[in-house]
Amino acid sequence: LLRPLASGFNPKSLGTLALWLDGADRSRMFSDDAATTLSADDGQVAVYKEKANGYNLVQTTANNRPLVRANTLNGRSVLEFDGSNDGLGSPALTEDWPALTAFAVFNTDTAGVVGRLFERGGRIWFRNSTSLTFYYSGASGSTTAGGSIPNGSWLSCVVNWNGDASGATGVQQRVNGVDSGTGSGTNAVVSAANEIAYIGNRADSGRPLDGYLAEVLIYSQSLSTAAIEKIESYLSTKWGL
Repeated sequence: LLRPLASGFNPKSLGTLALWLDGADRSRMFSDDAATTLSADDGQVAVYKEKANGYNLVQTTANNRPLVRANTLNGRSVLEFDGSNDGLGSPALTEDWPALTAFAVFNTDTAGVVGRLFERGGRIWFRNSTSLTFYYSGASGSTTAGGSIPNGSWLSCVVNWNGDASGATGVQQRVNGVDSGTGSGTNAVVSAANEIAYIGNRADSGRPLDGYLAEVLIYSQSLSTAAIEKIESYLSTKWGL
């Protein structure tokens, strides 16, 4: 079993990890812009130090900061986004993402609210009222085919994009370990270099997430099925799903 504490399993061991946000790691959440004071239970997060490459996701507007909710899922903390204006953004990331595999453990509150789990440049993965949708270069990449995505339930979801902008199955999605759809877009892929990454919203605050994020892992490559299943097992065990 890939128990995250007992086995010492590290998601970095399975691919090029571009972004890792772990709600259970309270040592990386700060309530002030200078990142000197740790966020208290139910307190704001102004700076979130991601675990893959050491850069910060920040929110300089106090009213737009997500909150830390302690002991929320399997005894661990998560972030809560208010569905109005909360969000965190990175500096401009110099590296490109020629392909992508992304994981998120999340729960949403309100039906019909289209909330972004993450956004970067032309590649967007978001959760809407009935399904997950992945976009790149402004074209629809894939929508789930495995039924609705319920509100009020904790989900472990994956989108795996192989970098192909035109192939019939360039994007694969999984929900709670089950394949839920494949698809492709129509536009050429554009570089993501020097684009800002956002969590819980988009750049203009137009797609706020109403709900909770426990953990986010984004790899700048398309992972194998075996690697995906290992990370799903890690997340499921860690978060009690």
